[in-house]
Amino acid sequence: MAMQDELRSIEEEVIRCLAEATTLDALADLRVKVTGKKGSLTAIMRMMGKIPPEERPAMGKLANTVRANVDAAIQQRQMDLEKKALQERMQA
Repeated sequence: MAMQDELRSIEEEVIRCLAEATTLDALADLRVKVTGKKGSLTAIMRMMGKIPPEERPAMGKLANTVRANVDAAIQQRQMDLEKKALQERMQA
């Protein structure tokens, strides 16, 4: 179940990198790195056809869950950064 471990590791990496993303540009780079055309999560999703048919439902469910968690975490961080930028502009 190496794919399962890879999915969990991607999710953990994204959560770790979100704290380091202090600008919207850095966050956009992270999004592309993970969910972009050549992103790590996208690459794993493409490999779903190569796993045995009996494992696909469970792996598909896990992959979709990880993608949803990653998307939600990135979206939340984006809102936080936008709010912070707005507050800084209002104070200036």
